[in-house]
Amino acid sequence: MNITPAKMEIWNVQEGTILAVQFNPRKMPEKIKAVWTAHTIPGMSHQPLQYSHTGNWESSVELVWVVRTKADEDAMQHARRYLQSLMVPWRGYTSPPRALLNWPKMISLTVVVNEFEGEGSVFDKDLQAVVYTCKLSYQEIRDARYYGDDVLKTGPMRGTGSPLV
Repeated sequence: MNITPAKMEIWNVQEGTILAVQFNPRKMPEKIKAVWTAHTIPGMSHQPLQYSHTGNWESSVELVWVVRTKADEDAMQHARRYLQSLMVPWRGYTSPPRALLNWPKMISLTVVVNEFEGEGSVFDKDLQAVVYTCKLSYQEIRDARYYGDDVLKTGPMRGTGSPLV
């Protein structure tokens, strides 16, 4: 039995638009860190540490589009522009839009995209990229506090599943 896994989607929360990736990422590294402040006390043999805060959850994915048809090329070009549009403010706004990164059973977080890096490779006779790869780096953006027990319970499944609800 061949079961196709659910595709990762990237929602522009501000505009309510969705981009479904052509292929799910092969890996998704995660980074979160607790920040501790070291205090210097003259004459003490060590520096006592005091918890300051927890940094935002960070990650990156590498997305790949393979062009086999004109429709694939149109989809790849749209995806490229869509992802780049998450890096700049839209007309009437002062900051780039938030995005909902939704990959069923894996992740559902509201994020801001920090970096976009694209690369065309394997070119056809018309010098059109047949393979396009982009790397997105992003971090979670929250409006409410959450706790360790929330993380233990839900992990990176904090989004609503739909920014339009």
